[in-house]
Amino acid sequence: MNRIKCCIIGEPGVGKTSFVHSYMDKDIENIQTTMGVDFFSKSVYIKDTHIRLVIWDTAGAERYQSLTPSYLRDSQIIIIAYDISKKDISIIKWLNFVESYNPKVICITGLKNDLTSFSHNLTDIIEPWKRNNWKIITSKCTSRQKSTVKLVIENAIKEIIEKNHTREKKPENFTIYVKRPHKTRKCCT
Repeated sequence: MNRIKCCIIGEPGVGKTSFVHSYMDKDIENIQTTMGVDFFSKSVYIKDTHIRLVIWDTAGAERYQSLTPSYLRDSQIIIIAYDISKKDISIIKWLNFVESYNPKVICITGLKNDLTSFSHNLTDIIEPWKRNNWKIITSKCTSRQKSTVKLVIENAIKEIIEKNHTREKKPENFTIYVKRPHKTRKCCT
């Protein structure tokens, strides 16, 4: 079974915990503010691969952001969540924040898509990071529709699976020649 570590980050109140609870099939009503970090785990089958997905839901409050780097370490997926209904978003701040952790996939995900028709143009924002050969996926969803949340996470997992398959090379055919030592006769035998 493959293990994939996912970390979700973003400003306070953007809906990170609702997003994770929706994916985990938990109630999204009356959710408490995350203090520090919450941990979730789920087994999924994607592209004939059994995955143990481990999700770290980090608190957005500035006083907890000093904890976030320890959870970002070794994350294959980092989800940068933002509130799509707000005009001011801090995507660049969070991209700078995750730059040194080298995730395989970064999902920039606009949450609360059901509350507005406003849309951010992220192309100019993410272009410099795409030049670093990062795989960046942009998406919008609402935690009230589990299918949209599931799609965000599954698309990221599929990217990792595809990267792993393209890296695996079939071994080339080769022959090993073993040189046998010459038998030497001992003197006087």
